[in-house]
Amino acid sequence: YVATTSDTPITAEYSGTIMPLQSVSVKARINGYIVEKYVTGGTYVHEGDPLFRIDSRQYEAGLAAARANTAQAKANYENAMRDLERYRTLLAQGAISEQQFSRQQAMTEQYRAVVDAGEAQAEMAADNVADTIVRAPFSGVLGVDDLAEGTMVTAGVTPLVTLTSSAPVYVQFRLSETEYLQMTRDANGGAWGEKLKLRLADGSIYGETGNVSVVEQDASGGGQFVVRAVFP
Repeated sequence: YVATTSDTPITAEYSGTIMPLQSVSVKARINGYIVEKYVTGGTYVHEGDPLFRIDSRQYEAGLAAARANTAQAKANYENAMRDLERYRTLLAQGAISEQQFSRQQAMTEQYRAVVDAGEAQAEMAADNVADTIVRAPFSGVLGVDDLAEGTMVTAGVTPLVTLTSSAPVYVQFRLSETEYLQMTRDANGGAWGEKLKLRLADGSIYGETGNVSVVEQDASGGGQFVVRAVFP
């Protein structure tokens, strides 16, 4: 027999908790009644998929009014611009005073400001109409806490449904300070916590490997470190 030197991997096993990368309560940006549901709780949805429709009638009316006001403001501004050009010609001919021209110029600028304000209002009204369709902010699985049609919701307050991402996932576990320091020394300045294996509750090994992504000291004290590993 010939003695050889080789690296011996050091392994350790910890109990952990599988956690989603994201889990949020989806909320509407506007007030109103739910008039239509496009999905049911427990289903998988993709980012951008429509989930609910809020009653849009008042918001569509608001958009129509804002557009009408903006159109009127633009007409007033265009008339003022034509008058301003006429005043400019009269001023050059000496038919009007500089003061009269300045007043017309100031009035024209006021009309321009009204147009800008109207366009901003119309844009906000259009956003409100678009927000009557509540969409999934990311891909994941819907909870079974979805609200029913006819429910009144308040913007930014009422949870419509819980959405939880399913890929990737976190596995969170804890290390003692001694174990953390030992692993850091054994890594000899290199990376540690790579190609982790995950043993499931039934004893089987998950088919994907993970890597440590976050290590932070446990705020509750006791010399513990909280470790999060990411798995596909």
